[in-house]
Amino acid sequence: SVDKIANMGGESVDFASNRVSADDAAHLLIFNPWVTLLGQSAYAIVIALIYWLYRPIVPAGDMRIWAVIAGTVIAFAILVNIAFAIRRPGSAELLRIWRAIDKRTPMLFDLVAALAILLLFPHGSADMQLISVAFCVGYVPLQMVSDPENTFGNRFSIIAVLGSYTVWLFLHGETTQIVLGVMMIAYGTVLFIAADVFRSVVVAAVAARAESEANAQALGFALKQVSAERDAKTRFIAAASHDLGQPLQAANLFAENLVVARNAPERERAAGGVKRAIASAQALIGNMLNHMRLEADAVVPNVQTIHLAEALAASSNQFALQAKAANIRIRSVRSSMEFLADPSLLDRAIGNLVQNAIAHSDATRILLGAKRVRPGWMRIYVVDDGAGVPAEAVAKIFDDYVQGANTRASARGGFGLGLASARRIATLLGGHAGIDPRWRNGAAFYLELPELNRRAR
Repeated sequence: SVDKIANMGGESVDFASNRVSADDAAHLLIFNPWVTLLGQSAYAIVIALIYWLYRPIVPAGDMRIWAVIAGTVIAFAILVNIAFAIRRPGSAELLRIWRAIDKRTPMLFDLVAALAILLLFPHGSADMQLISVAFCVGYVPLQMVSDPENTFGNRFSIIAVLGSYTVWLFLHGETTQIVLGVMMIAYGTVLFIAADVFRSVVVAAVAARAESEANAQALGFALKQVSAERDAKTRFIAAASHDLGQPLQAANLFAENLVVARNAPERERAAGGVKRAIASAQALIGNMLNHMRLEADAVVPNVQTIHLAEALAASSNQFALQAKAANIRIRSVRSSMEFLADPSLLDRAIGNLVQNAIAHSDATRILLGAKRVRPGWMRIYVVDDGAGVPAEAVAKIFDDYVQGANTRASARGGFGLGLASARRIATLLGGHAGIDPRWRNGAAFYLELPELNRRAR
């Protein structure tokens, strides 16, 4: 099969599947109905000329047999062309139905030519026989060129046309005709071998074209990815400059207040502000470094048995004050499930999902829970009743440096790495992260991880 998509009439057919052969791929790429119609029209004109030339000299019975067969074949070709024009088939139908017809129609014309040689040519003059030589010698290679991937049909044409003419030469010819018959055998043998060479060349050309176009598409996709990553990192640098600048500027202001403070309470407030600002900057830098370590595959999990209820309760308690400051109630649901994971990585992944909900959901409640989704697998959910995630944003919500719309002005901050880090941690722990599209009243982010096999303990 040719691992490529060919287009015809605006419709695509995938040749990566083994249901489409290389011959059919070549046929789709070089098929032109106008060329087929032109070739059949030329052949019909030749048949009409043969009938006009030989009718006066060929016995009526032989001429009637040949004329009926030739007329039937031409009528069949006309009906096929009319049906093709009405149907205007796409690529799939062309391969399924019309390709088979297209392969066999030239074979009918070959039989008409063979019958003309056997029934009509023996009655012709030397000039007519010379015309027959030109017809036979020229017809077969023209058919091979017009349909090069049809090896069987082309070889049938060689045997039917050249073979019939060669038989006639040996049966009815003199010495010169017998010599011509030997030359026809040599000529036909060369064409018989060349039929497969023609097919191989065409199929190789189709494969080369397919590979070239596939490489061009892959290169275009890679360039788009590089461009997207460059734009994302540009946004990351801008966000880093902005978000790190805020706590550092605040620390500088608090430090100036500390210098000019007149009494102990003012100094304490200024010192506390410096500590909070520095802690905020450290948290931002820490998140960035943690994500970069995950991105570089520099983290090795320290796997332990995790009791899910304890992990959820710890995350709920850790963010209780932050959630309360945002007027959000946060709680966790008890669970008896156990699984193997790195406690610190799991805590960070759940924490990233919770922080995302606090910062971006505009929710009033956040719920931490879990459920089994299939044998051996469970999901840790962080569910909120907020604004939800727009459908157009779902596909990229876990990408690096992507930030959701901040519905809380005070929550602005971070680098857009929280969900991306959660996704990488889930992958590192043997699972994946996602968003449940069935949840309509807010958003339901989850980490899907393998549950502990109790029999193996």
